[in-house]
Order: sequence, then C-alpha cells, then structure tokens
Amino acid sequence: MKSAPWTLALTVLVAPYQAQAQAPTPVAFEVTLNGESRGTVLLLQRGTEFLVSQDEARAWRLRVPERPDLSFRGQGFHTLSSLGLSVSRLDTGALRIELRAEPSAFEASVANLGGSEYRLTPAAWGGFASYDFVANRIEGVNAIDGAFTVSAFAPYGSLSYQFVERNLWSDGSARHDSVRIATTYRHDWAESMMSLEAGDTVSRPGAFGRALRYGGLNVGSNFSLRPGFIRQPLPELSAQASLPSTVEVFVQNQLRSVTQVPAGPFTLDNVPVISGAGDARVVVRDALGRESVVTSSFYVAGGLLRKGLTEWNAGAGKLRNDVGGDANYERGYGTALVRHGITSWLTAEGRAEVESERTKVIGGAIDVGGLWGEIEATAGFANVDGVGNRFLGGLGYRYVTLDYNVGLRWVEAQRGFRLPGDTDFEPTPARVVTLNGGARLSDRWSAGIAWLGTERQSGLDTRSLNLSATFSMTRHASVLFAYNRLTEGGIARNVGSVLLSVALGNQTSATAGVDFGSSGRQFAGVQRALPFDEGWGYRALATHNSDRTRMEAGAAVNLSAATVSAEVVGEVQRSVAARLGVAGSVALIEDKAFTAREITDSFALVRVPGVPDAPILLNNQPAGSTDAAGRLVLPRLTPYVPHQIRVDVDALPPDAEIVRDRETTVPPYRSGVVVTLGIRRTAAALVKAIDGKGRPIAAGAAVAIEPDGTATSVAQGGAFFVRADPGRKRATVTSRGEQCTIEFDLALSDVGAYRTLGPYECVR
Repeated sequence: MKSAPWTLALTVLVAPYQAQAQAPTPVAFEVTLNGESRGTVLLLQRGTEFLVSQDEARAWRLRVPERPDLSFRGQGFHTLSSLGLSVSRLDTGALRIELRAEPSAFEASVANLGGSEYRLTPAAWGGFASYDFVANRIEGVNAIDGAFTVSAFAPYGSLSYQFVERNLWSDGSARHDSVRIATTYRHDWAESMMSLEAGDTVSRPGAFGRALRYGGLNVGSNFSLRPGFIRQPLPELSAQASLPSTVEVFVQNQLRSVTQVPAGPFTLDNVPVISGAGDARVVVRDALGRESVVTSSFYVAGGLLRKGLTEWNAGAGKLRNDVGGDANYERGYGTALVRHGITSWLTAEGRAEVESERTKVIGGAIDVGGLWGEIEATAGFANVDGVGNRFLGGLGYRYVTLDYNVGLRWVEAQRGFRLPGDTDFEPTPARVVTLNGGARLSDRWSAGIAWLGTERQSGLDTRSLNLSATFSMTRHASVLFAYNRLTEGGIARNVGSVLLSVALGNQTSATAGVDFGSSGRQFAGVQRALPFDEGWGYRALATHNSDRTRMEAGAAVNLSAATVSAEVVGEVQRSVAARLGVAGSVALIEDKAFTAREITDSFALVRVPGVPDAPILLNNQPAGSTDAAGRLVLPRLTPYVPHQIRVDVDALPPDAEIVRDRETTVPPYRSGVVVTLGIRRTAAALVKAIDGKGRPIAAGAAVAIEPDGTATSVAQGGAFFVRADPGRKRATVTSRGEQCTIEFDLALSDVGAYRTLGPYECVR
C-alpha cells in the first residue's frame, strides 16, 4: 500500500525532532546502591530511562551483559533493567538517584576459610645424641641398660641411628648385647609435599594389608609438609548479600570463622568443620544491621581425597623379620600405592605388593561418601607361590556424629590367600568382621559396643565382645561399667568391670575399680601426670588378685637437661624389683651446643642478636630468655606444625628498637631450625646545644651524627633528639650555611626511653 504524499512529508519534518528527543544526555548524579553511596556518577538519560557505563557497572561488581544497550562516545552503556537495577527514589532537582539490586544481580564470589598454609622451615646444620639409661634390680640381680639415638641434620635431610645396649653392666651372668634398631636417612620436598626415606623404613598400607618394616627406599606423598593444606573434600556453603557484609560461620553451634564478603552471591570454601556429620549455620550481617541465616547439613568423610588430588607411595628393599633383635633382612619386597580423588564424593585406590618367592598382590578400593556416611569396597588378588591365584574382598561402612557413631567392616579371603609379611603360623585370616558403635544417651550417660570376629585359616577362631557405659557423676568424677567376653578355640572368658575415676586437679587423678568373672581383682591408685615442661609427677597403684597382692610406686621429674625417674614393684612373699632411669640429650645447632631432656621431636635456636635476657614466648607461652649472646634453644617443637616464636616486647628495655618481633616456623622431622628476630638495642638522648655566648642554637638547624645514628633538627631551646649505637658521638650542626660540632658520650638507659644531655657548646 502506498503512503499518501502528506504522510511522507510529515515524517520527513518530524524525524529530526524525534532523533533529538531520543538522543541520550549525560547527567552527573549522586548515586546510592542498596543504601551504599557510590559517589558522583555520570549516567546517560534517554527520556525517562537511565543508562550506566560498562566500566561503572563492573566497578559495582554487577553482572554485565556482553553486548551493551548503547554506544556513546566510544563507550558501552547498559540500561538499569538489563543490569538488574531499579530506581527506588529519584530527585532530579538535587540530581540524586537511589538504586536497588537483588543479590543475584552481583558477580558471585568465593571466600576461602581454610587456615593459612605455612612453608616448611629449612633445617640448619647440627646434630644431637639422646640417651636413656635404666638401672634395674630384679630378683637380686643388678644391671644397667641403655637406649641411644644419634642424629645429624642439614638442609639436605636428616640421618639417624638408633641402637640399644643391653647389660652395659651387670653383676649377674647376663652378657653384654648390642642391638641396632634402625638407621634412616630422610629428606623432604615441601613444595611438592613429598618425602624420601632410605634405610630402615615402613610401608604404607592401603585399604587392606598392614604396615611392614623393611630396609630399602620409600618415597611418596606427605601432605603434613604443608600445614594448613586440606586433603579432604569439605562442604561448600552458599548464601547471598545485598551489601558488603560480615559472615559468621557456626559449626555445631560453635563459632568457627568470621570473614568479609562483597555484595552478591558467595560461596564459603574450605569451611573449618568437624569430621563426620554436623550442621553449619551461616549468619550474614550487612552494614545496615540486617541479618539473614542459612543452615545446612554436611558430612566430612575421612577416607576421601579432594577432587583432583593424588596421594601415592612406592618402596623397594628387603623385609625385616626381627622384633627387637638384630636386623635380619630376608626376602625382597616391593610396594606401590596410589589414591586419587575422582570427584568430591568418590576416591579410588590401586595398590601392588610383592614378596619374592612368596606372593604377589594387586588390588584396589573405592571410597564413596555422602550425607548418609561413607562406604568402602576393597578387592585383592594374590598369586601365591605353590598355591595359585587367590581372592580377597571386603566391604565397610561408617557414620560419625558428635552424638553417636557406627562402623561395620567385613573382609574375607580365600584359603591360601597370602599378603607380604605373612608367616606360615599367621597367614591372612579367612574372615574378619568388626562392628563398633557409640552414643551419647544423655548429658551424663554414654555407651559403646565393639565386636570382633576372626576366622583363621588354621581353624582357630576368635570372638571378642566389649560392652561399656559411662556415667558422669559430677564434673570431676565418672564411673565406667564394662563387660568383655573373649572366645578363642571354643573356650570363653567373661570379665565384668567397674571403674571409678576422680579428677583431683589439672594433673592429678585417682582411680579405683573391681573386675569379676573369669578373673577377679580389686585395684586402687593415684597419679599425677608428668608435665610437658619442668616439673614432677608420680603414680601409686595397689592391686589384689585372688592369689597375690601387688604394689607399684613411681615418680619422675623433668629437669632442664634430663628426666630422672624411679620405680619400685613388690608382691607379697617376693623380692622387690626397682628401676632408676635418667634420659636426656646433648645437641649442637650451628655454633650453639646445649643439653636438654630427651629429644624426640624437633627444636629451634632463637637468635636476638645483641639483646641478652630477651624474654621469648612460644605459642604465647613463656619459654625462657636469651643468654649473653642473645640466643635461646627451644628443645621441644612438634615437626610439621606451625609454631609462633616472638619476643615479649612489653618486657624489653625502653630503648629497644623493634624491627621484627615474631616469626612462625615449621620445623622439619627431628631437625633444628634457626629463628632470627629483629630486636636492636640503641641509645637515645635529648641533647641540648648552645653557642659560644651560652645562647640555645637556633631552631631549624640540621644535625648529622657520626660515626652512626640519626638525629632530628634542632627544636626550641636548642635541643635535638638523637638515636644511635652506644659510644662516643660527634654531632655536626648546620645553620644558615655555618657549621659547628659537639662531641658527647651516648649510653644505654634502663630507666627511661631517653635521657637529657648537655647543654654542650657547639664549637665552630
């Protein structure tokens, strides 16, 4: 249909005015978004519609579409509606606009609540030797035995040698015997979380099998080298906020984390939760005081690995068949294990083991976890020399909460199945079934059950049942009721027990109880635990059986350089046995030699150069003071665990200059590390200067200190402040192009931050 001439003419005349009406106009508005001021923002106004630039929208963390709604002067703009924004208030006279946005309009964010990961501290150079001497008197025969460990460490690893000397001295007929326990070299790669052991080492079992001692090489994953590294899949909690908010996470009604999140949807990753089942509550509180709560359930399965995480281990050598005797290496041995987190709820395992001339085993397992608990299925195939191929299978389930837990595991092997390390007398059992459970019945009552059934290939079956219940009488006293039934080879033994425990303090407790049934006895005792640091402990126990009465008593004291212990045991109409022991260490780390109680873990040398008597805190607990050279040894640190070491700055002299007062160290396995703190003692004083006529030097003059030190410019009254090392100083004062000098002695002060010196005449 053709348009009338007058319609065409009208369109031509009106078009320029329509284009002008639709042309956007830049306007500067004071903008608030969800009640939060965004300052002055340049918006485009097109009729009654407003547009925001892409850059501004991204700065507000809004979800910005890929294609802009309008291009203006080379920049993309989006309408408010396309960004999920709405106008809640508009004041064109005051050029103010208030915008609202739902949390979904913002970009999503992730907050990692996992603990900080600390790097392993490199070991220093040094070594130590630990000793444990025990003097025994048994049935009239006296003897002295000793256990020893000699270890050297360096940044390249540690080498240790352990041995026992039996009958170092004896007045009987027993001969002296020297037994080597283990010789091991160890090196860690902290960045790749991998460890190597050479010498005497232990294999890592998988879903079935057991740890075996062997001589050779062992290398594999070691997640403990990165404290704070999370190997298990943890729940992700999600919520949303309209404004930047504070988020509090409560797990089982206990506050576990506080963090800040921006506006929009957010996910909390690596939430610090407990193992097993529980509830988490996320409380979101914004700047306007508005609060929202999201609650969700979770289950953390201990046997799972994070998605994509791989754990592995491999080793080869010869099996040891000695138990407490000389090392006896016989058949060749090899082992390999790999576990991989396929998803957050599925972990797969594969393993292989071989014992030469005995057996070859391959197998695997899958671990599946969810809100309902954790299921593990295992399977293994063995090619046994002289027997052929044999199969092993197993299935397990566990569910754990704070109030109750249950576990069930069944493993069955064909007759003739053999794992490496099995003997002809102890082959792999034909069937093992375990059941355990526990529950908190009330605030005072809890109960548990454990059942173990073993069918051996030899035909000697064992059944074990344990039932227990605990009643909390008060905060300091409880009663345990237990029933045990053991059936072995068709013979059953039944024992019932009642045990009363009473806490007498933080370290002291008393116990009394009675057993009845197949074996009856009554006993009572009191004990004080030996403290971790210096202090003493003791124990005393009296036991009456149907045919004899036994008395035991012992005491021990932790000294700074050794632990001394004594023990006596006696029965009616029998001789008294006695034991006296002393255990300690001597060590060297860099240029510092020291003695300490027996070193079983790691240690640190703390250096505060030039600051004697500096008080040192270990994990916020007093640990000692530095010696005259500014050194202190901390001999008992747990390897692979972060330890904060710092100076108690409140107890330092007032003239101490603090550069670095604390450091977190993660010591390697049974090695020493060096921690250097930056505390420097300087002398400070307010120096007054006068000219040759006794008048104060004019304010504003510059001051330079030789041979070291700093000084302020001259203030009113001719005074300037100087800080430097103690000693003779020369101050050069420059004023209006003229110079004069002052010489004075600067000394440390223990009574104040500084002292006043002078007045001194400034000599030209």
